[in-house]
Amino acid sequence: MAGYFRPIIRGVEGDTLKVVFYNKADKPYSVHPHGVHYDKDNEGAGMGMDPNMATAMPPRLMDCWKARAPRFNREKKYTYTWSVTLTPRQKKARAAQRSGGITRM
Repeated sequence: MAGYFRPIIRGVEGDTLKVVFYNKADKPYSVHPHGVHYDKDNEGAGMGMDPNMATAMPPRLMDCWKARAPRFNREKKYTYTWSVTLTPRQKKARAAQRSGGITRM
């Protein structure tokens, strides 16, 4: 299933992003972020999955999915919380820029 890669939400280091997702579609959907830090409850991956496709899941994972899936059904609202932090690679590059040196990435 193809995803949508819009809108782009931007933040700067130290920001906490809160995104309210309100599903008005007739199928369960979720939002999965890239480039930010999040916990399992704010990941969004697999939460809108079709239960018919989940038959190969281990029972423990299936129980977890069932417990979380209802929040993404039609007419459900969920607030995601993501934090903007630099990766170790980005921190190394920033330190090199500040010191005037060049770093290899």
